[in-house]
Amino acid sequence: MQNSISITQDSHYATERLHFPTKTTPSKSLRYCRPKRFGPQIALRGHSGKSIPSWSQYVHPEGLRYYYNSSLHVVTDANMQNDRIYGLVVLALRHLLAWLQTQVDFKRGDSQEIVLELNEDEDRCQYYMVDHELQTILYADEANTEDLDIRNMVSTSQLNLELQRQYWVYLEYFPMHKELNPSARLQLIGMLHHSTIDTLSSNNSTSVLSSSQSKNYLDIIQNFTAPAVATSDAYRLSSYNAKCLLSSPGAPESRGYETCIIARVMEDFFRGRVIHFYGEAEGARLARREYIDEGDEADPKSFWFKPVSWLLFGQPSRKLQLIEALGVNSIFYKDSWKEFNASHVSEWKRTTTMALTLMIVDILSITYLHESQGKHQIISNIAFQIGWHAGAMSAISCFGSLILGLTAISVHEPYCSSHAGDAASYFKNAYNEVYGYQPLAIVLGLPYVMLLWALLGTGVTFMSLALRNEHIWSMTILGSVVLLMVGLIIWAVRALHSGEREEEGVFSSVCSTVVAIRNNVFCRGDASLKAMDLV
Repeated sequence: MQNSISITQDSHYATERLHFPTKTTPSKSLRYCRPKRFGPQIALRGHSGKSIPSWSQYVHPEGLRYYYNSSLHVVTDANMQNDRIYGLVVLALRHLLAWLQTQVDFKRGDSQEIVLELNEDEDRCQYYMVDHELQTILYADEANTEDLDIRNMVSTSQLNLELQRQYWVYLEYFPMHKELNPSARLQLIGMLHHSTIDTLSSNNSTSVLSSSQSKNYLDIIQNFTAPAVATSDAYRLSSYNAKCLLSSPGAPESRGYETCIIARVMEDFFRGRVIHFYGEAEGARLARREYIDEGDEADPKSFWFKPVSWLLFGQPSRKLQLIEALGVNSIFYKDSWKEFNASHVSEWKRTTTMALTLMIVDILSITYLHESQGKHQIISNIAFQIGWHAGAMSAISCFGSLILGLTAISVHEPYCSSHAGDAASYFKNAYNEVYGYQPLAIVLGLPYVMLLWALLGTGVTFMSLALRNEHIWSMTILGSVVLLMVGLIIWAVRALHSGEREEEGVFSSVCSTVVAIRNNVFCRGDASLKAMDLV
């Protein structure tokens, strides 16, 4: 072991500043945060194109080069071509291996590897270990979850799942040097089959993938490997050709690509298992919208929210229910988040189109009313004044609906192709410490609400236009028709909202309130009669 690692003299000045390697996790990798250094000056910095003794070079499918020492079972993505960085890595490895030999309670197995993560700017090195047989990450001594930034773990079972998830993150980052156990591929195929059926048969599935995603992943993984090609009905290869295909120089690299794909999908599944308390004897989440009490009380509705929702046609209550169903226990799903934004963007586009059309109609109506003012008797003039003001308010409401709708579209349309992480950030920023998501629920429904108020104003304006006739019999017929139409509209709207709960819509709420008052009055009357009979 001493002969397999050495430090060049050019790097000696840098190694003296290196601290003992500290613990880290694959999720905290700096692979996407390192500054890119490239240019003509690269030739002046001591880089060498020669192979490094005892270290094999591999290129990740994304393009990043990493190094693997098969004798020491060590992996690093540090730039070992640079003498200074090479010296830092070797010194850190020497310290770490010497320390591991002093750990009497830990014996390093053949299936375990050490991963070194080098921070080049701070001359600081971090490490973690992986066990390919157990498919988990581990450390030689006790580790603190807070130091590793592994938070909100409530049980040992959940912590073990998180460590297994970290293993798949590692395997996604370093897939080329180690052949994956075939059982992992079979396990993933089974998980994808179940995910497909579960999401197709239920809209409350806890699967992290949609049915279309699961089917696409399943097709890719099942048709990826060379054995599948060799036995395919479409490509009948001889056993000799299939053997040549499997033993060709490209086959190991192909298996590395497959390992990277499988690891990425497995990491998604294990993330879902962690947040859903998979395997817990008590408390496992079996449905997407199932709330699990984690010690935090649900946000109660403010006293003003129900009357405000009633004035706004019940839209805030509906939007609040959508928000609460979207992120139970602050868990968000990619497909639900996309559907949430797509449906709202579609609603706002329809609303802005109708608002623009209605605003033009209102402007024409109030213009006509203004020109007709003073040409009729006093009753018509009063009606015209009411109609003009109603039309003006309707036009202003349409303009507000148009502005709010366009603004909401510009904000939410990019989210239609975003991920669940964007949903978590969005709702975290939108959450109010005092009122929760109630202000957001009001804002989301405001464009449509302002259009409804504008429709009422336009209706008053049209009635004012119709009342320009001074004949009593004509006004009587018109009033009867208006009352009939209003009653018919109320009945139709009530029928459309008959399936709602009381808190979902304004019409259900009003009717329920009226029925409750009526029942209360009749119950009091019956009680009085019974009291009189007793006397």
